[in-house]
Amino acid sequence: MVDDAGGAVEHFRLMCSAIDGDVQSADGSGATALEEIRQIESGESAYIESDGNAWVTYITPDKVWFEGLYSQGEGGEVSFAQYKLAVETYVRFLADPKKKPIEVDFPN
Repeated sequence: MVDDAGGAVEHFRLMCSAIDGDVQSADGSGATALEEIRQIESGESAYIESDGNAWVTYITPDKVWFEGLYSQGEGGEVSFAQYKLAVETYVRFLADPKKKPIEVDFPN
């Protein structure tokens, strides 16, 4: 995640690390992450504690935060909408055999 000048946005570092570390494929872990998002959006779940390979992601309808399982850090709270957009975009990237960059407007 970069700003308009191409620099990394520190505020989103933990989210990006967690998604990159725990979503390896569009069909496997990507599909699982999208299903968790669907469960929150539909009201089927109000809280999901998602354990991955290196991170625990805590998801609620309002916010999402992260805890590294190997001292990578904790916190990094983002909105549910920001997390959803990041996961959906990353899963689309993983599904593309050419791995072309995807640019999206990211909500503040």
